[in-house]
Amino acid sequence: MEKEFNYGELLFDQENNKYLRLLYRKISEDKFQIFISEYSTEFELTKEYQIKEPLKKPKNEFIKDGAIWLYQNFDDELAFIKLTIN
Repeated sequence: MEKEFNYGELLFDQENNKYLRLLYRKISEDKFQIFISEYSTEFELTKEYQIKEPLKKPKNEFIKDGAIWLYQNFDDELAFIKLTIN
C-alpha cells in the first residue's frame, strides 16, 4: 500500500477559478514523490504536474494568491513551501 498514490484535499483556487489536488506516494522512509492535479470547475482533469524534488508527506496544504502552500519540518525548523503552476 505504501507504493500506491494517496490523495490530498480538493482545494479551490478562487483567483484562477479551478480546483487543485496533491497526489503523493512514498519513495523512501520519509520522502514522497508529489504531483499536482488541476481540475476545471466541472471537475474535469485538465493538467497534471510532477514536483521534481521529493518532499516529506504533505499535510494541511492550502491555497493563497493562486499557489499551493504547505509546510515542512527541516531539522526542527518550520518552512513553508509555495508551489506555483506556470
